Amino acid sequence: YSLLDIEQLLKNLKGDKEKVQKTVSAFIASSIDAIPPAKQNSFAAHNPPSFVLAVIREKGMPYSLANAFEKPASPDTYKKQSLVENSISKLDEYWKWLNTAYGNEGVALSVFFTEDKLKLDNFSKEEKVKGKEELIKKVMDNLKLPEKE
Repeated sequence: YSLLDIEQLLKNLKGDKEKVQKTVSAFIASSIDAIPPAKQNSFAAHNPPSFVLAVIREKGMPYSLANAFEKPASPDTYKKQSLVENSISKLDEYWKWLNTAYGNEGVALSVFFTEDKLKLDNFSKEEKVKGKEELIKKVMDNLKLPEKE
């Protein structure tokens, strides 16, 4: 989970909209590519994310999906679902609850990518893209920078 305040970023970069665009694009790419370094060589855990969601909100409160895991996800041998599949399903269910309980006022764009085999009941209402580059392009095409600094 990460959050960018575009208005504050624009102020910090002294109104340079081109720098803001480059910074946002690089931040998204780096966030997706970031893999915590601890034990990488011991466990060879160089796994890219299995699910990425980006939301552009023009107003309203940002939502963290962390509470989706208040009760941890686990593999389900009965349904033959992996830990990753169940984790994404928990995010999908929690996303529905947040949007039902609090609404989605101010959301200009919700875009995600994940494995094609996953059935998502709630994220299916959002825009699905094929991968990282398409997600970044979609966000950048929909990012509206404030007129005033």
